[in-house]
Amino acid sequence: CPQKIYRKTDNGKAFATVSWTPPTATDNSGHVTMSTIPSDLTVPYAFNIGDNKVTYIATDPNNLKVICSFTI
Repeated sequence: CPQKIYRKTDNGKAFATVSWTPPTATDNSGHVTMSTIPSDLTVPYAFNIGDNKVTYIATDPNNLKVICSFTI
C-alpha cells in the first residue's frame, strides 16, 4: 500500500492530478476481485484540495477481504 502522497495543485487549478502504482493482490484460488473507493478511481486521478482517502479492497471467492488505504 502506498504511503501518504503529497502534491501541489495543478497550475491554476483547485485540484491535483496524481499518479501512483496501484496495489495488487493474489490468492491461492487464482481469482481476486479488486474494488476501489472512490468507485470511479483511475490512475491518474484528479483530487480536490485537502486530504483524500483512497481505498483498495481485494476479495477472494470465499469473500475474504484485504484492505489497503492511503491518503492523498
